[in-house]
Amino acid sequence: MAKSIAILVMVIGRKKVIIGLGKTGYSCARYFASQDIPFQVVDQAKSPLLLTTFQQEMPAVTVKTGGLDQKMLLQADEMVVSPGVPLATPEIQNAVAAGIKVTGDIDIFSHVVAKPLLAITGSNGKSTVTSLVGQMAMDNGLNAAVGGNLGLPALDLVSLDHDMYVLEISSFQLETTEALGAQVAAVLNLSPDHLDRYPSERHYYAAKNRIFHGCEQAVINRDQPLQLDIPEDATRWSFGSGAATSEREFGLMKRGEQTYLSWGSKPLLPGRELKIAGVHNYLNALAGLAIGLAAGFPLDGMLDTLTNFSGLEHRCEWVARIGGVDFINDSKATNVGAAVVAIKGLGETCNGRIVLIAGGDAKGADFAPLREPTKTHVRSVILMGQDADAIDDVLKDVVQVHRAATLGEALDLAVKQSNNDDMVLLSPACASLDMFDSFEQRGDLFKSLIAEYT
Repeated sequence: MAKSIAILVMVIGRKKVIIGLGKTGYSCARYFASQDIPFQVVDQAKSPLLLTTFQQEMPAVTVKTGGLDQKMLLQADEMVVSPGVPLATPEIQNAVAAGIKVTGDIDIFSHVVAKPLLAITGSNGKSTVTSLVGQMAMDNGLNAAVGGNLGLPALDLVSLDHDMYVLEISSFQLETTEALGAQVAAVLNLSPDHLDRYPSERHYYAAKNRIFHGCEQAVINRDQPLQLDIPEDATRWSFGSGAATSEREFGLMKRGEQTYLSWGSKPLLPGRELKIAGVHNYLNALAGLAIGLAAGFPLDGMLDTLTNFSGLEHRCEWVARIGGVDFINDSKATNVGAAVVAIKGLGETCNGRIVLIAGGDAKGADFAPLREPTKTHVRSVILMGQDADAIDDVLKDVVQVHRAATLGEALDLAVKQSNNDDMVLLSPACASLDMFDSFEQRGDLFKSLIAEYT
């Protein structure tokens, strides 16, 4: 996640302070303005990215730039912290120690919206599953608002016209969320991420776990037997790669040579009928079915949605088949866990081998989990970016490793390394900001470079 610009918004009277005028903080400001709550703005940066736009939209708001003002924080009775701003920031911690309450956009959202909420988090796949469940809801005739950490921020979605909300929620957002009270809350999977912000995996997992606070129904991954703080009275649903046995379990089963999605002991449809490829996407589909059934969606309608759902841009996105080689854009794999999932999931359905393009800003991650799937499914690896050395150290004794200075050079090397029925996969296992403005820019360039080969 890109670092948000630190912003301070101060409400006259009951003083709310929004810290962070990135996408989410700006959304909070718009919401407060819509409620006629006056506020001031203070920004850490001297010339924040959104300053001009903000002043054009809200010219009457006083804006102060150049840092978090400790005095202003201490005078507030509530700080609304944007997800990109660490709670460990000294000025914030000083205010917390003085008794100032901390909240965030999702916490505010949970208090102002009465319609059902389907809340989804996880280290990987949450955008795909959130979009899938949102589509299932809309195909079921519901006016569903989809957003949160994906697309529009939660407070931009607030409307009496919506029948339900389907939100992707990040660990950063959950840190400032007390009792979400979702109708259905799901943790899709957990793998180490954001260790440049969290002191340990345990702290990261604890943040994710907060999604279950106050939920009516919980969806969990049977493949990960983690300690989860689920309310005792919540109904539990699960999905996993193994066989399902009960009416609240979804799984995978073999019928001859085919892998089927199953509900309990009932086969539903072959995985090959899905447009989203790979075993990891079979699991995303199962998670969507579990969430949807928990929410009361009809099964037949959800299966129709599944067979028509083509997935998300930059997430295991099929780009082209050239000379017998498939090119896959997984630029959204900004952590090791996402890349492992893609390599395993696509490798198990690939007739040849994978030529992997990886590297970037590792955010302090451990690349050891890449060894096993790379050894099993990958022909060669082309590395780029600032942390290429760290990946090389982990993989050099299990696969052939090459280096590239640019993405174009990496693609050229990948094409030369690939054989018929192979797959060239951009799944960086790293953030993009050492070389690109975003993972979207990285993926778009990859696709445009591939277009030059056709």
